[in-house]
Amino acid sequence: MWVNHDWLDIFPARPDAAPEKLYPGPVTPETLDRIAAHACERYFSHPHYFRIGGLPYFSMYEAALDACPIPVFPNVSMGWNPGARTDPSLPWDLSADDPFSNVLRNNTPEAFENAIRRALDVVAPVAGETMVTINAWNEWTEGSYLEPDTVHGMA
Repeated sequence: MWVNHDWLDIFPARPDAAPEKLYPGPVTPETLDRIAAHACERYFSHPHYFRIGGLPYFSMYEAALDACPIPVFPNVSMGWNPGARTDPSLPWDLSADDPFSNVLRNNTPEAFENAIRRALDVVAPVAGETMVTINAWNEWTEGSYLEPDTVHGMA
């Protein structure tokens, strides 16, 4: 999955300082063409490459291609808590529009199942295939994981 945003130094995130940009993420159409050509040449022809309707699948997270007539597949997350990225010794304004203050709670197996069912209700089949993507199997520090744990066990 291609992520189309800057790579920032947010470990730890600080409310009193803008994060340093480690590497620019957004790409120009020309750069995207080079990325696509590389993917086509190196990966799409591999017999084990994932396909939908016989065509290679390529995904972009936070894509800047809103005007392109491309299918969209919903993404479901088990949860989200960016607290591990922050410095807990600093004061945070939780009322501010800040990406480090949002936490998805009640991330139970039942809530995740409900989210999957809702995503399947809205996704449109493409070439006879229906697909929902899942955000992370093992992002333990961000609260987005599907692996067994001590709270829910093997649920």
